[in-house]
Amino acid sequence: AMRRKINRDAYSILLDNNALSDGIALFHGTSHGANLDGTALAEGALDTGFTVMATQSGTASTTVLGLTPRYLIVPAALRPTAMRLANGGVVPTTTTNVPLYGSLEVISDGQIDALGSATNWWLAADSGMVDTVEISFLQGERNPVVEREDGFSTDTIKAKIRQTYGIK
Repeated sequence: AMRRKINRDAYSILLDNNALSDGIALFHGTSHGANLDGTALAEGALDTGFTVMATQSGTASTTVLGLTPRYLIVPAALRPTAMRLANGGVVPTTTTNVPLYGSLEVISDGQIDALGSATNWWLAADSGMVDTVEISFLQGERNPVVEREDGFSTDTIKAKIRQTYGIK
């Protein structure tokens, strides 16, 4: 349950599209490399996404970062389309079964659908190439801490579960 909550909070950052430190939304149609595109998930849209990421420049800089998408993040409603694009499938006009975007790992989560989006999708680079959404845990506690107290005289058990984390 905690893992689902953390995922939901991370996907909320993508869906909320809040402003970055420069005052401009993370996904923007004319800034940040014009990285906002409402096009439905398809081959042409991924072509555009690859180009936008490859030509993205640094903050207040003209230095091109040359990012390559590693992850395709989709709601459960888009999982079949994403899997076909990333892992291949027979294209009706050919006889080959070749992945169109074999370098992409598909991440699909019903939490995105539950947050109100069955159509949004995102490309993300490897976190080793560039900062992405980061999840940090207090004192490195990656798993929930469970504490238990038994009430011998009342035949009760009390449990406390906590996990302290932050997402940015």
